[in-house]
Amino acid sequence: MSGFALGGATVVGAATQWRVTELHFVAAADYPDPFDTERAQLIAEFHGPNDRRLTVPGFWDGGRDWRVRFTPTVPGHWEYVTSFTNPSDDGLHARRGALEAGPPAEATSRLRRHGGFLRVSDDGRYLAHPDGAPFFWLGDTWWRAPSRFVPFDDFVRMVDQRAVQGFTVFQALGYAPFGTSQGVGVFRATREVSDDVVAYWREVDRYLAYAEEKGLVGVIGLGGTSAFDAVDLPSLERLWRYYLARYSAYPITFLITQEYNSQAGDSAERFAKVRALGRLIRHLDPYQRAISVHPAVSSIDDLRAWSEDWYGFGLLQGGHFSRVRCTTYESLRARVPPRPVIQSEHNYEGFERGRFKVTADEVRRTAYSAIQCGAYGYTYGAQGLYAGITDTAATTPASKWGPLMTWDEALGLPGAAQLRHLRAFYESVEWWKTEPWDSRHVSGDALVRSDGYSTLVVYFATSSTDRAPTILSGVPEGSRFAYAWFDPRTGACLDKKGMIVTKDRNLVLPETPDRDDWSLRLRLLPTGTPAR
Repeated sequence: MSGFALGGATVVGAATQWRVTELHFVAAADYPDPFDTERAQLIAEFHGPNDRRLTVPGFWDGGRDWRVRFTPTVPGHWEYVTSFTNPSDDGLHARRGALEAGPPAEATSRLRRHGGFLRVSDDGRYLAHPDGAPFFWLGDTWWRAPSRFVPFDDFVRMVDQRAVQGFTVFQALGYAPFGTSQGVGVFRATREVSDDVVAYWREVDRYLAYAEEKGLVGVIGLGGTSAFDAVDLPSLERLWRYYLARYSAYPITFLITQEYNSQAGDSAERFAKVRALGRLIRHLDPYQRAISVHPAVSSIDDLRAWSEDWYGFGLLQGGHFSRVRCTTYESLRARVPPRPVIQSEHNYEGFERGRFKVTADEVRRTAYSAIQCGAYGYTYGAQGLYAGITDTAATTPASKWGPLMTWDEALGLPGAAQLRHLRAFYESVEWWKTEPWDSRHVSGDALVRSDGYSTLVVYFATSSTDRAPTILSGVPEGSRFAYAWFDPRTGACLDKKGMIVTKDRNLVLPETPDRDDWSLRLRLLPTGTPAR
């Protein structure tokens, strides 16, 4: 993050497209409640190349310090001018400056090359970077970050490992204090003016800046159901105004709260607050990123947010110890307007109940099945890690999901490591162009996606050996396909390759190499390719 202080004359600073630039201003007066936007609101109007215009709110950062964080969306010359509620404050009002924004370096993260303000694709099916490049959502769940439950050094380890493993997202709800339980948490952090409040926000800065540096998008809510219910709407709006001012320039997006349509508490009152906040975020966000809200388990999810104008993509909760049917995804794909669907909570690794233990095998089957059935992203979770557990002897609600493990033990579970291969596999077949097949055209329980007939992706959650072959029906007669097996455990493409030909509009697929789960990639060969 680059930054500079603005003096009395117009200052030209350096910036980079898709990187946060911070501008520092010093107020001429003190303001008793700098969180009250009716009496103390700093705004910067940016004017860039091709008449690009962005209205960016500023924020108080202790004493008389105020800041504006801005991310150039295109390279080139940007100019800005500030306005403040008190026009006689010449430290904040009518301050002018300019930025020369250079293009992103090639040798950097995908996030810094393409931007992190996620948007919905033109066809409404998947999420994309703001420059249009498809965004593959592979997330991990750290509900208690940032807070005392996930100290910064722990967060660094989590981010570093997941970045190496190809993850692109972390889901968070961190609202507890840092340090002691009596400290400032997010719901106090705009209700008082104190050094502790400033320290809280500066600590949050460290987390989001580090995730950006490593190429992860934060998908963030401010409190789960019970904590959210306990705060009135004016206080939530005040908090979100400040949160957007401080962090809208970062590559993050918002899920507002957790399980917004849970049957616990007053569901109607909660949704009224969610709707109001969704509209507020959409109105104030300079970058107009796609946002969502985390739902209750799919069996009781009434999808009441789906038709809201601010609702950009669907987060689905498959729940735990369950298998979501493809019909669930089919029904979501049929809804109007179309929305990308992300499987955001399903079968956390290490959860255990009776004979159902979520192992790496179950994680793979859950994740690949979600994508094959129609999801355009997947969020992983693990016992101990999702809740920031450090003491397995402590009393915690997480124990109802099976034997506890610490977050660092959970960080090394094999299921997450194997999901790097999921992203690599789908990006090798231009996943954003593929759509799931109607199960009526697939014999057996294989799951199929394809881009027309040019590329087909088949996932076998269970072995296809020693049973009737899997047949795809309705394939153009005489079509020839080269095939290759992909091992979702290792990411290896096997040498066992071949070619198959459609006969009577039926394509008979080869047997899986063994009794584990497998992915099969088929590519349509040009007409006239000889049989082998």
